[in-house]
Amino acid sequence: MNRPAPGSIRVLEGRNGRTVTAPFLHFLCFLFAAAILARGQTSSLEKGEFRIEIVLEQQAGSEWIAVDPGLVLPAESFIRFRVRLNFKGYLYAVNLGSNGQYALLFPRAEAGLDNRVEAERDYLIPALEGGYRITGPPGFETVYWLISPTELRAGASPPSLSLPPPSPPPARTPAGKLIPRCNDELFRARGECVDVSAGTRTLEQKELLPGGLTAAQEAASSRELQFSRRKETSVVSSSPTADAPVLFEFRIAHR
Repeated sequence: MNRPAPGSIRVLEGRNGRTVTAPFLHFLCFLFAAAILARGQTSSLEKGEFRIEIVLEQQAGSEWIAVDPGLVLPAESFIRFRVRLNFKGYLYAVNLGSNGQYALLFPRAEAGLDNRVEAERDYLIPALEGGYRITGPPGFETVYWLISPTELRAGASPPSLSLPPPSPPPARTPAGKLIPRCNDELFRARGECVDVSAGTRTLEQKELLPGGLTAAQEAASSRELQFSRRKETSVVSSSPTADAPVLFEFRIAHR
């Protein structure tokens, strides 16, 4: 049996109440490098502005509540994402934990394997019952979201996608470890600890990424993304400029 690698978002509460540790993302570079090949293979994703909406939800007892994307969450919190797009594609989510470990969040067996998304429909990630539990040292979880116009998998057409997956990227310890900070003004007004640097954001050009993710970043760079908020909903939008994958990050602050 292969021993799974640790991660900061690493446990998923399954449909039967059983917890499972997220496996190491052994094909991370393969998936994101393949995103480059998706360019030019399909027609434009959307004739108008494309839009992605993401809501971070936290489990509170038996209920799930939408929270501010910058809310500094307590350790051991259970979370999930509610996602809605106005175009179709294939959705992938990869987490870089506060401990420097990469892990695939979606698609995977315990979270749901059907990652095809249609326009104007709500999707829960994980797609099955339950949510992801935040563990690891205080800091930020960086969830990389990729929406590709084509499915990225070994054996897919065209044949150039049929590449053997590379070796796993080494665990990374983020340079200059970041600790979430409460915004004083928001804390006085609402009584909540909110870090305004959390939530959706574009990838920095100088951000240290594994090779395949860097390649996907270059492929997606033809899209200029805009980020906005509508209460607890984070909105990523842009005019369609190329048949390129969409790639951005969602930072989750936690104690």
